[in-house]
Amino acid sequence: ISMFISITRWWLPFGALLLILGCATDGIDPQWQALLDKPGWVASESTKYQQHNYFRGHGVSASLDIAKKQSMDDLTEDYKEQLQLYVQKVVSSNSVTAASVSDDSSTDKAGRLLLTTQSQLYVERIKQNRQITEIWQDPSSKAYHVLAVIDRVKIANELVEEINRFDQKTQRIMDRSGQEPDPLQRIAIANIAVEKIYQRQQLITAVGFLNPASELTTSTWTEQRIQLQISRWLSDVKIMPVLKQQDPKLQDALAGGVTKAGFIVEYGAKPHYVLKAFYQQGQIKWNDGVYTLEGDLRLELWDGQTKGQVRGKTHWPIHVSATERNRLP
Repeated sequence: ISMFISITRWWLPFGALLLILGCATDGIDPQWQALLDKPGWVASESTKYQQHNYFRGHGVSASLDIAKKQSMDDLTEDYKEQLQLYVQKVVSSNSVTAASVSDDSSTDKAGRLLLTTQSQLYVERIKQNRQITEIWQDPSSKAYHVLAVIDRVKIANELVEEINRFDQKTQRIMDRSGQEPDPLQRIAIANIAVEKIYQRQQLITAVGFLNPASELTTSTWTEQRIQLQISRWLSDVKIMPVLKQQDPKLQDALAGGVTKAGFIVEYGAKPHYVLKAFYQQGQIKWNDGVYTLEGDLRLELWDGQTKGQVRGKTHWPIHVSATERNRLP
């Protein structure tokens, strides 16, 4: 009996405590429960939606629709603020002087440039990824708190996949370029690859803004490597300059222009192209002690084959003046 009394004395208070706690949990006031469940993002403290992973917008209003709109507007402001910070970082890293960085016009210009460059790449995608993720109503004020977010890591990962596709396209373009027998067509195709490199760099800039921690693979082709290859191909192009009329000085000038452009002057049997020149000279005029002469130089680039076709043509109007007639030529 004494043992039973001892056990009872020990268990009764413990059981009562459990009963009180159980009743307190089940019967807690809904307003207090709502306050206990208040999410951290209401006070801008959230482990789930951290700033480096999300753009965030917070709206508060007695009207749920107004609170939703406010959250979207605030989300846009957060995006712009983060972009401005990134622009300032880019400007500073590009060794711009402290004076120009502090100059609002310079910073704004850099921001506009970045926005213009990237707008087609991810701004629309960012808008499409805006979403309202959580809604909480304050039990005391009855005001609605709305959280809108953009998952910047998700978008960055999508852009990384796009960068990888750009690398594959660039490789295919350069493979096709290397197999092209026509020199100028080969170079034209390679220039398409250069455009892909530019677009790739824009994507990399976007990824750096959205998620600097993203892992990027190194591309086999760089702009410098492609331009070097194009220069080599250009230096191998053989062009035969042909002048319709017999004029040694003009013939030398034509050949010098071909060489200066980086091509090989070829007078043999197998040039890649034939550059045909036609010079038409007008009459010499005199007016108020000044002699003038006008003319027109037409150029046509033909395939070097027997039945070649015209690849392109252009012309330059020429106008010279001198006080001495014999200086006009």
